[in-house]
Amino acid sequence: MEGAVLKIDTVTIYGYSAILAIAFLWGAFVAYKKAIEAHLDDVHVLDTIVLAGFWSFVLSRLSYVMLNLGLFWGNWPRILFLKNYPGLDHWGLLLGVVVSIMIVTRNYRQKFYDWFDLAMLGMVAGMSVYFA
Repeated sequence: MEGAVLKIDTVTIYGYSAILAIAFLWGAFVAYKKAIEAHLDDVHVLDTIVLAGFWSFVLSRLSYVMLNLGLFWGNWPRILFLKNYPGLDHWGLLLGVVVSIMIVTRNYRQKFYDWFDLAMLGMVAGMSVYFA
């Protein structure tokens, strides 16, 4: 999965990135369909998916930096150089999903565990694509 799958001019798409994007989209699709079946408002569900994508990326990068502090200690701007110093952590991803669900349920006054149940169903669907 380390090789380039697609290379167009200066843009290179690697296998790991492509699988990760497909897994996120599949998990979001499954969570969205189940949320609509549970009669949740589709605008709130889409807000949650966008927030989950953002917070998952940010917190997974921060948790990777905290777990590999020796790599980033002398030069803190390395945190932003994703091409030269790549890395994301899966526990940060899960924490990002939980944070986004907490934000949405607090703003829209919904039940946290109902949303968490739908999100974990989407996470399992995404992991099935990722680990296949």
